[in-house]
Amino acid sequence: MTDKQKMTPEEIREKQKKHAKMTLEDKLNQKFLGSNHVMKNQALYGQLGVSSAESVYDECIKSQKANEVRNEVYKERKEEGDSFDVYGEPAIGNYDISVYMLKQIEESKSLLPLGELEGIVKNIASEFDFEVPEELKNYVPAELYQKTQLAKLSGKNEYELSEQEKDALVIYQELLSKAYNRGAALNSAKENSFADLNSLGKKISEKYNPKKENSY
Repeated sequence: MTDKQKMTPEEIREKQKKHAKMTLEDKLNQKFLGSNHVMKNQALYGQLGVSSAESVYDECIKSQKANEVRNEVYKERKEEGDSFDVYGEPAIGNYDISVYMLKQIEESKSLLPLGELEGIVKNIASEFDFEVPEELKNYVPAELYQKTQLAKLSGKNEYELSEQEKDALVIYQELLSKAYNRGAALNSAKENSFADLNSLGKKISEKYNPKKENSY
């Protein structure tokens, strides 16, 4: 019997929420999302923002976490291919790593009550000043999506979303989720705004001040 089988449904939900919160608060995850978002929407963030995001993205893709994800994606693809007797080895690129990371972030957003997600959003998007109404703070988007699916599959009115539930879903989709993405993107767009100048400056500095070997 696995640990998951021993846990109660409530314990499983709490574990998922804890992991989701950690995922969304992780700075590297935010950088992955933000830098991808800026480079995908270059006209929106301008040349300086794109230059900064490219530097942030490069930092992310060279990180230990990216290597761990690369290995994980490789393992998943290899197991899938082997199950169909596919010849060869899967090639995992930076695109695959970003898809894996951003998918985890999106899933994590939906697992938190709106009140908790609001707090995380405001930590990375300080100018976002929307307040989730008290009556809606405890709604969990993933549970609302599940209810919507049940309504479609069963055709039963009992699974139709109430007015409050519909409002909660709009708040998640059109406000909190987008504010999280935009906050992460704006942070990536300004984090290394001097990346191009600093790079040139570093080259010149190293030319006239070569690094001395450490002596022990």
